[in-house]
Amino acid sequence: MLSQRSITHLVLAVSLAPIVTACLFGSVHGQPVPFWDEWIEPIDNAIKTADGTLTISDLLRQYNDSRPVLTNVLTVVSVQLFDWDLKAEMYFNLFLATITLSLLCLVMRRHAGRAALFILPLLSLLVFSLTQRRSLLWAIQSQYHFLILFLVAALWALDRPSSRWGSLWIAATCSIFATFSFANGFLVWFCLAPVCWMLGYRRRRHLIFWLVAATAGLSLFFTGYSFHAPGGGQLPGPFTAGKFALAYIGNALFGHNGPAT
Repeated sequence: MLSQRSITHLVLAVSLAPIVTACLFGSVHGQPVPFWDEWIEPIDNAIKTADGTLTISDLLRQYNDSRPVLTNVLTVVSVQLFDWDLKAEMYFNLFLATITLSLLCLVMRRHAGRAALFILPLLSLLVFSLTQRRSLLWAIQSQYHFLILFLVAALWALDRPSSRWGSLWIAATCSIFATFSFANGFLVWFCLAPVCWMLGYRRRRHLIFWLVAATAGLSLFFTGYSFHAPGGGQLPGPFTAGKFALAYIGNALFGHNGPAT
């Protein structure tokens, strides 16, 4: 019969398998050159960084429906350190995913104790699933990785058993970072509001703090924002919007074409 230590080592080895697979997949299929949207926004920031003409407004500029400030900053760092080697940014995305997995493990350990060890392989498979190969290979997808990381970090902070005000400040800061990671990051404020209530942040001052922080964060995001209605200015009907919502939610369960194909 296997000892407790042997079982622990076996589970950890199984948990590492998806991470190693994702890293190998990236090393084989990742490319150091721009792909698709990277020929539009990131390349402009990269050129301006190299020329020394980049401004704060370039970092804050709206792209499609997002303000990907953190991804823009990552482009600047990549230009300065790696001459904008997008494969290096791809590996950084894997690093962000690793931090996300670590925070998920900490949350699970608080609630499941030793049983969290046996949930770890499932979490690892979820975070590093190859069905998201576009997010693993495409450097600009750091927008998603930043968003998911800061959402999980906010949940981790709110779930802490002590320092209620400190936890709220951390969660609010993470929510601001999520808002400026990708467009739907602004929804984090609304999603975490009932979470705060369920986790015991029910005092009036707690609720006022979250409302003020959300108002400030969303005001910053939508200042000077340009709304683009699809379909030549026509908003989609409820049936079309419903189909899109179902397709969007179910997309995580299926593969799709990306840089690897």
